[in-house]
Amino acid sequence: MTDLEQAREEVWQALADRPLRRSMLGRERCDALVRVALSQLDSVDGELAAGWCDHHVDAIRRRVERRVRTVYAEQCGMAFTTLILVWAISAIVQALVVRWLNSRS
Repeated sequence: MTDLEQAREEVWQALADRPLRRSMLGRERCDALVRVALSQLDSVDGELAAGWCDHHVDAIRRRVERRVRTVYAEQCGMAFTTLILVWAISAIVQALVVRWLNSRS
C-alpha cells in the first residue's frame, strides 16, 4: 500500500465519527481532498520539521486548510465552498497533521 493509499484510508476512518457528513462527502471527493491536502502539507513539511509546538502546528494547519480550499476549488472549478467541504477540509488536514506528527515520533 502506498503512502497516499494509506493516508486516504486513515483519513476515511478518521471521518467515521461523523457518518452522515462522511456519506455526503463521499469516498471519491475525500480521496481527492486527501491528495490535495498532502501536496500542500508537503510544502510546509520543512517548517514543521524545524521545530514545532502546539501554536505552530495550529497555525500551519490553518494555512494548509486555506491552501487546500483554494487549490481544490481551482481544480474542480468550484467557486463555492459548502459546509460539508469546509468541515471535510478541516477534518482531513487535522488528521493528516496528526498522522505526520505521529510518523515523526
